[in-house]
Amino acid sequence: MSVETLTAELPADVEALRELCLAQREQLRRLERDALTGLLRREPWHDRAEAWLADPETGPWALAFLDLDGFKPVNDRLGHAAGDELLRAIGGRLSAWAERAGALVGRLGGDEFAALWPSAGPEAARVGAAEVARRIAVPVLLTGDGLPPAVRGAQVRVTASVGVVRQADHPDAGLGELLGLADAAMYRAKEAGEAGAPGPRVWLADPDVAAWRERAACQRPAGERRAGRPYPAPTTPPE
Repeated sequence: MSVETLTAELPADVEALRELCLAQREQLRRLERDALTGLLRREPWHDRAEAWLADPETGPWALAFLDLDGFKPVNDRLGHAAGDELLRAIGGRLSAWAERAGALVGRLGGDEFAALWPSAGPEAARVGAAEVARRIAVPVLLTGDGLPPAVRGAQVRVTASVGVVRQADHPDAGLGELLGLADAAMYRAKEAGEAGAPGPRVWLADPDVAAWRERAACQRPAGERRAGRPYPAPTTPPE
């Protein structure tokens, strides 16, 4: 084969290789993403969050555990198609917030989500979590073609209980322990909201040793976790 022939065929070969790489990248992206919300699935989110937390050149970080309030009644009353459309809308809102805030957001399972974002202090962590809660609380107009006629055009609204923990308050804690603390704080946010506390349902985990005791007391049994494996409760508070 002549040099001229090789030169003529090279651009086509490079283009084919480029298209193959793009196709493989898209396939990987789809494997990492939740098909319904477009957010990272649990394991890919977990892997990236661990890498972010371990990077000494980044941070400080705030981590939030989010649970939707009122999602089950939507599913029960309007059907799973309506619930799916609601989750898609919430996924879009979380993605938009994540892009603006430089956050890493994932769907842990069911109606539970997690977010990790740079936050300089306690007030900034609260403000970020409250912004997420406000975005979720905006009503969603159901317009999907797959919805029953009686449901299409209905407006639904859910809220979110958000528990937040700052990595700087627990520098020796791993991702699992931080998620556990945020989970416990989320339950405090939910209880406060149900008791009539005004404003978004947001609770910042206590930075002192009492928070670790609170975490152990609020740990849910493994069988009650919809998002997968339970995160271990800390047995010893940090020094």
